[in-house]
Amino acid sequence: MRTTSSPTASVGAVLTAPQPAVSNRWRGLAVTALLLALLPALAAASDDQAKLIEAGSEPRKELRLHPKPGDKQTAVMTIRVAIDLNIGEMPPQAIKLPAVKITSDITVKSISAEGDIIYDLLIRNASAGDDPGATPLVVEPIKSALAAIQGLSGTGTLSSRGLSKALEIKPPAGTAPQTLQAIDEIKECLAMVVSPLPKEPVGVGARWEVTTPVKSQGMKVSQTTTYQLASLEGDRPALKSTIEQRASSQKVKNPALPGITLNLSKMAGKGAGSVTLDLAQTLPPGSSADIDTELDMAMDAGGQPQPVTMKIETHLGFEAK
Repeated sequence: MRTTSSPTASVGAVLTAPQPAVSNRWRGLAVTALLLALLPALAAASDDQAKLIEAGSEPRKELRLHPKPGDKQTAVMTIRVAIDLNIGEMPPQAIKLPAVKITSDITVKSISAEGDIIYDLLIRNASAGDDPGATPLVVEPIKSALAAIQGLSGTGTLSSRGLSKALEIKPPAGTAPQTLQAIDEIKECLAMVVSPLPKEPVGVGARWEVTTPVKSQGMKVSQTTTYQLASLEGDRPALKSTIEQRASSQKVKNPALPGITLNLSKMAGKGAGSVTLDLAQTLPPGSSADIDTELDMAMDAGGQPQPVTMKIETHLGFEAK
């Protein structure tokens, strides 16, 4: 699966609000960690990036989405993230966010002659759960940030192979810059919910690979997702996926950390997921993924470099009815 959505930019804005300097620093780095944890959701595939590795057993068929105008689904996206953060000589920080849940309505407006799906989107609800284990510092600000995206609507276009061609979300006049940044991130995440399907006919056991460059909040990452068709019953293919993320050494300037440069030396992520598709619907009935990411970097704040390490555990879930 290419995983689900994220209010990370608005979360970043509240996490990096004025606070004592040390607290401000690790909270800004937590935002970076959140964005990295959600990179699968930002990875947009194009036709030339999907490579068939194995066609699978006979019989084979083309996998194409074919919903009907007027079809409506309600989708629930859930994000859980835990971060172990070490900065220089500071005590280690264990950061756990409350579960973030976003509920959206998707309605198919029309189907083009090429099979493209034009749909309307409404973000009906966005909330954070009352998790007693969540880091207290971030709970209420995250809840407030999520309230800013509730009620937003837009229109998108999805190809019959699950490739996003467009998604426009129109914010109300006078929307704060931090919320506009959050909307841009959410647009990317919502556009990538559906797993990309190969051009060629495939059967059970088929494998295909999607390699995508991702740039978010100043960091460039290469992500490779390998899909396997585990079963195919009528219009309901079941997929398994593995995810690998790599980033080369680079300087990262993140808006969540004004005045600070991160010198990334190592970034590696691995994960696994599953998704059940219904080709007669726009969105999959269910999908999930678990991803572990590790980063080594140096943080340069005012000419005083400090080593930083992060370990991020992410669970991403999605249901549509």
